[in-house]
Amino acid sequence: MDIKNKVVAITGAGRGLGRAMALAFAQRGARLALIDLNAADLAESASLSGAHGAEARTYTANVTSEEAVIATMGMRLPVPACNILIWLVASNPSITGIWQSIRIRSNGSARK
Repeated sequence: MDIKNKVVAITGAGRGLGRAMALAFAQRGARLALIDLNAADLAESASLSGAHGAEARTYTANVTSEEAVIATMGMRLPVPACNILIWLVASNPSITGIWQSIRIRSNGSARK
């Protein structure tokens, strides 16, 4: 799959697996929407992604709260431009409703 210039939204992108995924997508030319609760961690992830030439925007939200991420996806992140959503939540495995609230289509459009 060619992801060059595709928008990839990653929750939990401030560190750990989320940051590693952001860097992997950055190296492949994706545009990034990084979501995490910790603004300082997000800034570092964005800076590291930028070192690979990626455009990375940060969005602060509590990724253990489905409502907070939906609000971020629906109000601050340009959802129609989002091609891939990666939801990483290690501390709350019960979150399952995001796919009922936001459906990402292969052409990058989304609907609630």
